[in-house]
Amino acid sequence: MDSAQRSGKSGSGKSGSDGAGVVEALEPVLGKKTFTVQVDGDSFEVATSVVETLDLKLGDTLTPSQLRTLQTAARKRAAAAAALRYLQGRPRTHREVMQHLQQKGHPQPAVTAVLEDLHASGVVDDERFATWYVEARLTHRPTGRSRLVREMAERGIDWSTAEAAAEAKLDRDREWALARQA
Repeated sequence: MDSAQRSGKSGSGKSGSDGAGVVEALEPVLGKKTFTVQVDGDSFEVATSVVETLDLKLGDTLTPSQLRTLQTAARKRAAAAAALRYLQGRPRTHREVMQHLQQKGHPQPAVTAVLEDLHASGVVDDERFATWYVEARLTHRPTGRSRLVREMAERGIDWSTAEAAAEAKLDRDREWALARQA
């Protein structure tokens, strides 16, 4: 994905932060709850709710404020799509998702907004990640409590959250048994 797609823009039309534009196309995206909005040659894919909130119609002349709202919404949608693709393989920490989106070039306001939404919906949850991580690590490559806590902290998990997850899944007897096996 190039930077134009990440920002929610494509083409080289005249719309920009310095002026308004005219809605030239307004098409629902098949199989998604989004619309592609074309404004003076630039395309933006945004949530249906954005189109409804702005009350967009073909031929409308947008104010600079409406255009900025459209651009911001397109950037957020692009960052959200990238985050959801990244989360498909396994749970991730807040820090992992943030770093991934930043490395992909998404603007910080979009990254922040997407992470807030993912937290609110429970998709990104560091406590749940810590529990999953301890279970997965003990199943596939058992190790001691201190190493588990350190590894989770390196992934951005708060130290107390990491300790609580390790404590819940790895009591002293099990830890001693693992040490004797090693």
